[in-house]
Amino acid sequence: IIISAKDGTVVAGGDVRVSPASVSHRGISLRVGGPAATAPSTPGGLTLPAGATVEDVAAGLHAAGATSGEVASIFESLVAAGAMSAQVVIR
Repeated sequence: IIISAKDGTVVAGGDVRVSPASVSHRGISLRVGGPAATAPSTPGGLTLPAGATVEDVAAGLHAAGATSGEVASIFESLVAAGAMSAQVVIR
């Protein structure tokens, strides 16, 4: 997974899936594989279904207003938590 430090663009090959995990970083909370939200998400909160892809996570983070640094840190945290078997490269 390649992430642009300048603008937060995320490039991933194929259909890279993210396993269930929760990550919180600077006011943004991401949960992958959590129960479906019954109420609107809280500001900075993002819940994605099991089987979400890197594309789903990136789109959700950008929609939530995450900066490029926050996007990079969250993807690095997902790898560190074992939720993705991919290498994150920040350019």
